[in-house]
This record gives sequence, C-alpha cells and structure tokens, in this order.
Amino acid sequence: MIRFIDDFATAINGIPAEAKPVALRHLELINLSLTLGRAPFAAILMSSALSLTHLDLSSNAIGDIAILTSAISACRELATLSMKHCGLLPGHIARLVVALDIAGSDALEELHLDYNNVGDGGAIALSQALRSGPSVCVLSLRQAGILQRGGLALAEGWRFAPNLARMGLTDNLLGDSAVQALLNTVACSRV
Repeated sequence: MIRFIDDFATAINGIPAEAKPVALRHLELINLSLTLGRAPFAAILMSSALSLTHLDLSSNAIGDIAILTSAISACRELATLSMKHCGLLPGHIARLVVALDIAGSDALEELHLDYNNVGDGGAIALSQALRSGPSVCVLSLRQAGILQRGGLALAEGWRFAPNLARMGLTDNLLGDSAVQALLNTVACSRV
C-alpha cells in the first residue's frame, strides 16, 4: 500500500499547470500501515490540485510530525479530520492544533483524535484553541489518556466554544471534579 502513496503523489505532481485541477474532496486512508510524515504523502495533501474537506488518516503511523502538520495546514477547506489510533502524543497534538489553526479556522467542524495519548498536555492545547475556535462542532477524544487536569481545561475551553455541540471523552480517567465541571459547562451551554 505504501507504493500507492508514491504513485498517487507522482500522478498529482505530473498534472500540467494548465490542466483542470483535480477536485478530491474526501480522502480516507485508514489502516494502511502508512507513515504519514513522509514527503510523498505530504505532496498529495499540499498539492494545489486538491481541495480536501474530509480527511481520515486513522490507524496509521505518524512519522515526521513536521512534515505531516505542514501538509495538513495546506488543507484550508478541511471540515473533518480523523486521526484515531495514530500514536499521537501531547506534543503532536500541540503542533496539530497550530497546523489546523483551530482558533482562526472557519472550516474545521469535526476533529477525531480517539485512541491516542492526547494526555493532559494535549487537552490543554485543544482547550486553548477552543476558546476562540468558532467552527468546531465535534471533538472526539475517547480513550485519550486525559486525566483530571486535562478534563478541567477542556471544560473551561468548552465554555468559550460557541458551536461545540459534542465532545466524546469515554474511557478517560477525568476524576469527579473534571466530570462535574464538564456537566456544569453542558448545563450552562446554549447548545
């Protein structure tokens, strides 16, 4: 399957500039044993011929996070990103938040990071972005290693996220005070 990425990148790069661009809107590369932070993969996402709105990279390896995040940041129309079970760590989440420009994006509506080690550090980075992220409606963080500090941060960030209607936090060890803070946020929410 890795050969597919190389061939696809070559095909995209081989399209003459005067040719009509490819309008690839939805791309699913799930469980393909890909290393996402590779130059050929980045070439696919960064190609001006692509206008991705939905990208699912679940169950693949991250590789070089700098290559991956620069490629994702090129997808300016991205409405849904799913990176479940990709081996993400808190530092990866912080870089991903910057690449997605959650605080300034008008497009991003759904972010699925389930089954990664988001941890409290990643939850805090997401919370800070949510405070001014006007478009995010769904944030899924199931079994993401989030503890009480991260849960409290997410509850605080959610208070300032006007469109966030659903947050999945199943199978995290949030603790009573974080759960109560999340419930209070939901109770006070306009959603």
